[in-house]
Amino acid sequence: MNIKKIILILLLFNPVMVYSKNIKQIILNEKEIKRMSITSKGIKIKNKFNDSYFIKLKLNNKLIHKYNIYYRTYTTKYKWTPWTYNGNISGVNKYNIEIIDVRLYEKMDQDQNKLNIKTSYIKYPKYTPTYYKQKDKRWKNKQYGDYKIGGTGCAPTAMAMAFTGILDKKILPTDVANYLYYHTKEYNYKTSGTSGKAIILAAKHFNIKETPLMNKYEIKKALKRGKIVYAAMGNGTYGTKKYNHAIIFYGFKNNMTKVYDPLKKSNNKNVTIEKLWKEQSKDYDDHNGISNFYSLEKK
Repeated sequence: MNIKKIILILLLFNPVMVYSKNIKQIILNEKEIKRMSITSKGIKIKNKFNDSYFIKLKLNNKLIHKYNIYYRTYTTKYKWTPWTYNGNISGVNKYNIEIIDVRLYEKMDQDQNKLNIKTSYIKYPKYTPTYYKQKDKRWKNKQYGDYKIGGTGCAPTAMAMAFTGILDKKILPTDVANYLYYHTKEYNYKTSGTSGKAIILAAKHFNIKETPLMNKYEIKKALKRGKIVYAAMGNGTYGTKKYNHAIIFYGFKNNMTKVYDPLKKSNNKNVTIEKLWKEQSKDYDDHNGISNFYSLEKK
């Protein structure tokens, strides 16, 4: 990399940089966040770091209490790494970082924090989804590309269940599928089913606030706040070794939550968060989103 490219990177970030072997730590302030236009839509920084295999992105003390910063890194050989956040390491040993994908989300309960209200006194809305089956005769044979909702419509159906409950108006699986198929490339495009970006785009389109959940604690917190959680599941009760699956769940009592499975109504029962976390998807396409779990609520 020549000196001009190095200067360009420094001008772009203008943060505090701390070097430790091949790990670069970048601390961003409010000015840099605005200048780089980092939002939940994300921004890709396409510069090669010839001295870094790993990177850690952090927010300064003023911002860390308000936002979570999510990021992943890209190398030609290994493609995108899984998403991480808030100062965790991202990268591949002995391979230079070529692109950084960065997104910013407000932390939960920011409205209450701004007003300095104790969360124990807050009454949160409790959303109840409406159950739909993806093999319902009204839409199971609806064709999108090479596939039908009955076979690959678990994600649009799961989203429709959640969106209907949150907005308190009827959102059908075909409404979600129509948007994703005709206005994005995230449903039945190159392969069957949806990618991890589908929930992000669909939530925005239907005016739903979506927040990625990166651990079991965040999932439990969202459920206790009355939110519905959308999940991409892998091999286990809901998915198989060959096919992943989308479900939603809501409510929290005695460490259990109620699952709604759009494919098998017999799976609609209370299960532990630990089980759901263990069986989450490991599929690369699902990782195109930030997380396999998203809390959903009204904006």
